Amino acid sequence: MELDNESLDFGDTDYDELDEGLDEELGEPLGLTISPETGYRTDKFKVTIYGMDKKGWIASSKPGYGRINDPKIRMVDGNETFEVTGEELLKDREFKEHEDALIWVYACDDRLITNKYSDSVQVMIRATPQEVPTTPSPGEPTIPPSTTCIDGDTDRVYDATYKRHYIRKCVDGKWVFSHWEAAGESPIAPPPPGTEPKYLSIDEARERTAAGLQCYIKCVLPLLDLLPGLPWSSSIPILPGFVITKRP
Repeated sequence: MELDNESLDFGDTDYDELDEGLDEELGEPLGLTISPETGYRTDKFKVTIYGMDKKGWIASSKPGYGRINDPKIRMVDGNETFEVTGEELLKDREFKEHEDALIWVYACDDRLITNKYSDSVQVMIRATPQEVPTTPSPGEPTIPPSTTCIDGDTDRVYDATYKRHYIRKCVDGKWVFSHWEAAGESPIAPPPPGTEPKYLSIDEARERTAAGLQCYIKCVLPLLDLLPGLPWSSSIPILPGFVITKRP
């Protein structure tokens, strides 16, 4: 059987005209839009595909590697509108989490003869900013009522609600809030000798221990007053010759 050479002659075939004919058959050109074109990795991007009458996919191009090696982001079935995150757009791309990523996204349909590609859309995907934890500023603490205090006295008190110390001062015979102690701030210096009462009443001692401050029981008898005081608690009775103090 002899073959007709003319039937095997493809020299006169104009593939450009063939491609144009397929374009006319498909109607509008293949394309896509992405909104927004800049966002964080955790943001959502709206992708709209148009001009795709067949199944296909969207991919991100890797310049210099050829489209055959481009990472495919999502398969699509004709014209679709959908949402993807910035992280999904970076599928199979090697970008560090703390770096911005500039990519080019395009659509491709599966044709019988050759794939048809859309123009690329440039998308800037920024690294998601790290949230910095904030410590809420505490409100003014509730200061327990005090029986007596001397104007000008200052005190450092632990507040269990906010787990912080605050400074209070004595005004008109009553303790009032002054300010919260900053992190790393040293405790207030003790007042000079002679400017504060030497001994505490039972009520004052109970108020200090409830606030997390230490009180001491000390003997005031001659010679024995040279000995350091011992930690006091409300269960310890105050015998004659003993007093409660702020410092040992």
